[in-house]
Amino acid sequence: MKVKDILALENDVTRDYGTAILIRENGGWMRAYEWSAHLLHHMLEDEPERLKPTRKVSGLLADGLIMVGFKDTSAGKYVGNVELGDAEVTYLKVCEEGEYNEETCGKMLKEWKAGFDFSKKKNPIPSDEHEYTYEEIVDAILKYNVERKTLIDDVNFISELKEKCKHISS
Repeated sequence: MKVKDILALENDVTRDYGTAILIRENGGWMRAYEWSAHLLHHMLEDEPERLKPTRKVSGLLADGLIMVGFKDTSAGKYVGNVELGDAEVTYLKVCEEGEYNEETCGKMLKEWKAGFDFSKKKNPIPSDEHEYTYEEIVDAILKYNVERKTLIDDVNFISELKEKCKHISS
């Protein structure tokens, strides 16, 4: 699911602010973004057990995109005995809707996000990148100086190429 689609769910005017939206992603991951990430992070009172937020740069949000996630095999540790199913989007009731409204949630989310630095790791997040042409991918390969890179750089480059290949335009 792309960032713009996730933000559309998170910012829906009919949204229940007591419900976290979980997105099923590749590799068996369940992730929550923005307000949903805030809710899941604060579900567990024990600090060491909480989901660790990751804040990434996003062209769609000036203050970045924040997310938490867990492997669906460890869902019980974070969300209890909730059946997540196989749906791409799962709604998880965390608290009563009346506790929050759009204005208070916006303020709380902004303050909470500001407490986390932008991640330097390359965690996968949904992307809204343009579709790539064959020429752009070939050009990236030709410009890549393999002789001056480390093995880790090479592996990352191949991973980036694989992602770009998933978004090739016809």
